[in-house]
Amino acid sequence: MVYQSYNFGSKFKELRRSKGISKGISIEKVAKDITSKSHLSNWKNGKAILDITVFVKLLSRINIQPAEFFKIMRFMNYTHILMTLLKCMLI
Repeated sequence: MVYQSYNFGSKFKELRRSKGISKGISIEKVAKDITSKSHLSNWKNGKAILDITVFVKLLSRINIQPAEFFKIMRFMNYTHILMTLLKCMLI
């Protein structure tokens, strides 16, 4: 589960709208075959939680690696957080 307190959703929204070749990709295209548009929207607005595997797939869809995302979020120890999240994916 990705925790709401870090505002991952709002940062994801910002990056989706501005990042590289995925610039301006619609929420429909980002969510397609990964999660519902409404669930993604609720997560971005802090009204829902998101499974870590879904989160990583969504990052991939907008061409961002998890390590890059955590660096952007300015986590001092983002490597530790990334390793914890990856372990969760392997379970």
